[in-house]
Amino acid sequence: KPAIIWKGGATGDGARVTANHTGSAPVTPQDWGRILATTGAIGVDSMEELVDTTATIVTLGRLRGPRAGLLVLTGGQGPAITDTFVRHGLSVPALTQGSLDELATFFDPIGGSYRNPLDAAYATETPAMLARDLDVLDRDPNVDFVVMDFFGLVMSAHRVQNDYGVGQRHLSDLPDAGGERFIDAIAAHAQRATKPFFAIVSAAETEQEGLELRAVLRDAGILVFASAERAAAAYSNALADWGRRK
Repeated sequence: KPAIIWKGGATGDGARVTANHTGSAPVTPQDWGRILATTGAIGVDSMEELVDTTATIVTLGRLRGPRAGLLVLTGGQGPAITDTFVRHGLSVPALTQGSLDELATFFDPIGGSYRNPLDAAYATETPAMLARDLDVLDRDPNVDFVVMDFFGLVMSAHRVQNDYGVGQRHLSDLPDAGGERFIDAIAAHAQRATKPFFAIVSAAETEQEGLELRAVLRDAGILVFASAERAAAAYSNALADWGRRK
């Protein structure tokens, strides 16, 4: 089974502080790196990374590779998340021509794009549209895992539990859902997907809004992270562990 270790005193100064506190001989960062490399343990740098990595391994199971199919709800999140993923050894590749041709049949590129990331605020007017976006990414042979970033100013906890598209009232005063809700479509995708799927929810106007949306997604069985940085670190750790075990 995987061993995930968060060790205090993993830096030079940290080792000195550890020795001051315990009286034990410090382990140098170089020695600690060798211990991790020779044992195959996963080293993490925080309690958050320990929990995130554990959740990723337990929830996603078999991993395929480092190539992300990314769906975002506002343009700026696309390059920001892509840069974060690349810094952790992951990638956001171009989609195949077959996927682009399929997306072109229904995806309105005005105000967005679909060349990975899918900038899809206006291509998620209904739960069915969102389900189709996610399905195309799941089937693309250039994609190993699928990620959706829930930009809180577009997809609130209120909206994700409804069927109302982007409009003037999409953050409040929504009508009751008449059929399938966004959260239903997302949960159904997670159940039938052939590739690992998870979500990112950073804080919106307030951290409370992010907490509420993460809770809704978790209750629906979706693995969700509080930032792209935490998601990338956890998936990269889990992918490296999976590679060692193949």
